[in-house]
Amino acid sequence: MWQRSAAPEAAQRSSAVILEEIDRLDTIISRLLYFARPIQLQLRPVSLDDLCAVTASAWADKEADKGLQVICKATSYVVVTADRARLLQVLDNLMENAVHSASQSTAVGGSVTISTTLDADFARIDIMDDGRGFTPAALRHAMDPFYATKDTGTGLGLSISFEIVQAHEGELLLANREGGGAVASLRLPLNSDNRDNLRMAEQEAGEDV
Repeated sequence: MWQRSAAPEAAQRSSAVILEEIDRLDTIISRLLYFARPIQLQLRPVSLDDLCAVTASAWADKEADKGLQVICKATSYVVVTADRARLLQVLDNLMENAVHSASQSTAVGGSVTISTTLDADFARIDIMDDGRGFTPAALRHAMDPFYATKDTGTGLGLSISFEIVQAHEGELLLANREGGGAVASLRLPLNSDNRDNLRMAEQEAGEDV
């Protein structure tokens, strides 16, 4: 197309298509490589509330002109031993699906809420949207490689997220919410150091009050 383009404007458009497709292929190949090599985690203390705030802020900026509301409810004081960059990758994949669902369901953009909480011996992040929810087929196959519900999707985002969470010995759960919408729950185990840090944070929070 680029070689046949006589006009500079047409050549420029063709070049833009080429670059866009190269970026898309690079993304697909990068994701495929996750399945060809074991995931190596860089473990260190990570604040769940910080992950929530960073993810919400990034997506609020991305969707500011589309009317989407991104809400962060981060009051857990939970610190886990994890790979921060990998968890941000998981949250980014989950947010991409939630934002797409919420924006497709209403004319005004919808809303997505990220919350952190403590669930027994697990730390949990929930990403909830007010979209149409998951179909029964999506709930069964969403984490299968190459299963895509979006025309532009590769079907690898949730599969990779599942692998990353499993490497942390955690769980990634998908469900429909009562009243409509979907929720993706990321559960990460707490070790003894994490629980001690949590107790200290709760004590400090009580003293501040």
